[in-house]
Amino acid sequence: MKRFGLVLVAGLLSTPCPAAPLVTISCNEPKGTSMEYGASLHERARAEIDKKPESKPQLRGPIKNGYDMKPTFVVDSDRKRVTVTWAESEADAKARQYAKAKKLPYPSLLSATEATIILFTSDHIAAIQVHSPTGVTVYSFFPKLGTAFITTQGNQPSGKDTQQSAFFATCSYSWSGSR
Repeated sequence: MKRFGLVLVAGLLSTPCPAAPLVTISCNEPKGTSMEYGASLHERARAEIDKKPESKPQLRGPIKNGYDMKPTFVVDSDRKRVTVTWAESEADAKARQYAKAKKLPYPSLLSATEATIILFTSDHIAAIQVHSPTGVTVYSFFPKLGTAFITTQGNQPSGKDTQQSAFFATCSYSWSGSR
């Protein structure tokens, strides 16, 4: 029994501790453009309803757009992970309050996600996040410029429509400890 206790204590002591935050990056709402190529789900559904052949794939965009929410990124001191959170927009908060008052269902808030850091220098921090079986987001942070670049690429599971978006945001970088 003593041996089991020693193994248990050794196991607990060797459990890696989560890394402390190295830098917190708070950004304004990212703005940019999106493009799509292919036949959209709407176009394919319309063709099926109208009993017509699917339209040929085409390029749509660039479409100017962006996010209503402000992202915050926390880079771990081990420089391997970045936690991504999005603050609820004012419009979403009002819609949530209205739904709650009317006892209507409303989607839950986005949970925090993680991205893997693939580059870390004083000028550029880059991370990648696989967010679906067919899509990725790449985050590029530029501390000296006070900006972030967010790009997403993916396709529909049907494989008949691809999308990409590119957004810039101005950000503040709050470093803790030594770099």
